[in-house]
Amino acid sequence: MPIIPGKQEVLIIANGAKPSHKRLQALAKDKLILVLDGAYDYAAQSGLKLNYLLGDFDSIKASELATAKSQDIDIIHAPNQNLTDLDKAIEFLDQQKFQSIHICAATDLRIDHTLHNIRLLSRYHHPKRPLTLYTETEAVFLLKDEHRVYQGKKDNGFAILGAPQCIVTTHGLRYNLNKAMLAFAEASSVSNTMDDDVVDLTVEGSALVIHRGSVLSFQ
Repeated sequence: MPIIPGKQEVLIIANGAKPSHKRLQALAKDKLILVLDGAYDYAAQSGLKLNYLLGDFDSIKASELATAKSQDIDIIHAPNQNLTDLDKAIEFLDQQKFQSIHICAATDLRIDHTLHNIRLLSRYHHPKRPLTLYTETEAVFLLKDEHRVYQGKKDNGFAILGAPQCIVTTHGLRYNLNKAMLAFAEASSVSNTMDDDVVDLTVEGSALVIHRGSVLSFQ
């Protein structure tokens, strides 16, 4: 398979609530696709070109695995029971040195899985390799001791939460923050919106950012 690690973006299709066909197609555009074993049937029916199938293969039918093996898909057997398949997928992709990782279908079916998967944004955070989790309507990412500028769309929803705490300064939001302290269970910036198409964020500490609307791009 002609894959060039380090020069491409990858979308992980996990085994949570499945995005709509329209959302999945938009997220998959111009990306390689890694599907976890429990989501193979859904992903195979999407019409997308699948590049990787990863898991311990306890959540995939033998007939589906046989079909995947007969196609041009890299099969990655990852049996480590101390990690979830999503953990293993992120670690595998980082070993291949891909430039950006996107995750969908990782929330909503179970609250323990949802919270764990959101926490992976912190565990596997790297400022030079963006890691973004998508729901049907939102993008979630973590910033840590960094300044970033994002291109979005005016009136998109925007929330910032301490993860566990941070000092934040923003430009481009309806309710801007000026060295505001945000901390878990104490203070958050929620129900905010973009007042411009560009948002400028400076974060000291760790912040979880939730953007609702069109997918943000890094500048």
